[in-house]
Amino acid sequence: MNNGQTWLIYATSSLSITFTSSGMTATAPYTGSLQVAVLLNSGDETVYDACAGSVLTGGSVDATFSGNTATMTFTFTAASGTPLVFALPHHQDILVSPTYQSLSIRGMKGTMRAIQAGSWTLSETLTTISWQAPTAIAAAAINDIQSALTTDKTFTPDVTNLNTNNVPTGVDPYYTGKAVAKQARMVLIAQAVGDTASADTILSSLKTTITDWLNGTYQNPLLYDTVWGGLVSTKRAGQ
Repeated sequence: MNNGQTWLIYATSSLSITFTSSGMTATAPYTGSLQVAVLLNSGDETVYDACAGSVLTGGSVDATFSGNTATMTFTFTAASGTPLVFALPHHQDILVSPTYQSLSIRGMKGTMRAIQAGSWTLSETLTTISWQAPTAIAAAAINDIQSALTTDKTFTPDVTNLNTNNVPTGVDPYYTGKAVAKQARMVLIAQAVGDTASADTILSSLKTTITDWLNGTYQNPLLYDTVWGGLVSTKRAGQ
């Protein structure tokens, strides 16, 4: 009992503890696992007792999808028995046929509900993804957008000289990436207003820039990291 709370301690091997006003001390060296739980309701002790000794040691996650539905499986590894794991509200929303225990705990992210199981299956409906905005551009804005496209469609990333912030874009994938993203957005805008000619012009320039980066034409090529995976830059800005 501490400040009106009762705590349960489960040990996987023999343990003797001496309690004082300032804490607790084992009377001898201890080898094993400890499980500690706050007893909010007297009936919760039965739930904790049933899972005592089932200590989580690891786990794995597997994800598949079919159509617009993603299925995720969390598999829990325990030293023995079937573990007790708490589901947060965002888990509860998508858990498939969960069997909840009577035990729940209020946390910072909402009420957690206890499940005694070796695995969870979660099903999530995927959001429909499109390159274009979900709503059409207002007719009154098309002329202004077309005028801006006429001015900006010749923009190309400067991959050889310093930019206005004195940053060598040719050796910095961060700033060059921003410039490439600008071109990509303009392609979508041109397509949205029906300006296929401008879209094709910008897309051609965009392909050239990306191809040169991947082929190592510039002084800072992007390479595939065979150790950690993913595309990485070979230099830092200023080098």
